[in-house]
Amino acid sequence: MRLGFYLNPIARLRGSYDEGEPDPVLFASIAEIAGVDIILIGWNPTGRIVTERDVKIIRELVKNDMVLVVPGVHDHIEPVVRNHPNGVILLPTDWDGVQPVTPVQFQYEGDQLKDTISGYKSAGIPVSVFIDPDISNVRSCARSQVAGVVFDCANYSNARTDEEAEAALKGLENAAMAADKFGLVISFAHGLHYRNIGPVAALPFGEELYVGKSIVSRALVNGLDRAINDMKTTIFRSKLNN
Repeated sequence: MRLGFYLNPIARLRGSYDEGEPDPVLFASIAEIAGVDIILIGWNPTGRIVTERDVKIIRELVKNDMVLVVPGVHDHIEPVVRNHPNGVILLPTDWDGVQPVTPVQFQYEGDQLKDTISGYKSAGIPVSVFIDPDISNVRSCARSQVAGVVFDCANYSNARTDEEAEAALKGLENAAMAADKFGLVISFAHGLHYRNIGPVAALPFGEELYVGKSIVSRALVNGLDRAINDMKTTIFRSKLNN
């Protein structure tokens, strides 16, 4: 299972200061050396957390996959494509690059997203969509002919009881099973950390896990390379014990 490191928590820390630190470019480079498979960057060309300069330099330095997490706006296709990402993950069209990410609601944005998806596909960029783990959403993605889905794990991550966590985990498993039948690449994200990622990593059909804040938090104590190694070890043991 591949591990993706979401850089935006670093960019947010940088935005709190005037010294230009911590530098997302440096973290991307260290993360790749430490064993991360994918560098994920949440970017809106009109936003102010991550700059186009950040994206361009990271693209030049990173040899592994770089995936851009972007609003599903057709007008953004050109500036995104010119940075040559290995893929894009679409968010709601009103995501401003600053606010926390939320899943796409196909019942409201389906028509606009289809045009955006078609535009990226024409440019040769694989498209995934960040969605709630609901089978109707999976069907909508399959009809839109995307490459993959990223399931929002917020209900699982925010569960207050074991029963709530088990129910949310079952929902993720059912959605992943449906996505697998459609041949979609299956990823999980949002709120995953060292204590809760194991059961998600052990789910069948999952191919990628995306983590950001928890790795950054541990890196403050142990360093980024150790934090990434700890996360990869946790994922490996969960898969091995399944």
